[in-house]
Amino acid sequence: MSNCFRCNSALIDNTPDDVESGTFYKCSQCESEYIKRPGKSLCDRWGMPITVALYGLILANNTEDNFEHIYDQMLRKGVGFVATLIIHIKFEIKSPKQNVSDMLDFHYLDEVALRGFLVELNVKLLQWYNANRYEIE
Repeated sequence: MSNCFRCNSALIDNTPDDVESGTFYKCSQCESEYIKRPGKSLCDRWGMPITVALYGLILANNTEDNFEHIYDQMLRKGVGFVATLIIHIKFEIKSPKQNVSDMLDFHYLDEVALRGFLVELNVKLLQWYNANRYEIE
């Protein structure tokens, strides 16, 4: 089994007894959560910041139509969430560890489109973050 994508610590199986559609993991250190579905790679589990950002694209046939709405939703989640999302996206884009297309059941968009969306979202969130005098390393 892989280690945590973010801190490289061991993952702990925390799959509920009544779940048969995949295996759930939690990082022993940073508490990131993952899922491994049959036939798919290990990826962030629902509720992790990237999955929340991508949720509005499940039925979308392009990333542009919902971009502003998703961007506004991320801002409404607060500065702490935005900071974490920026870090998670930056880390994933710089050093890909998972197929972001495996996170949710996307109907029309592929890995390339979803990664492009994340890059664009990250640029705009970082601009907002810096314009409001917050600092991210």
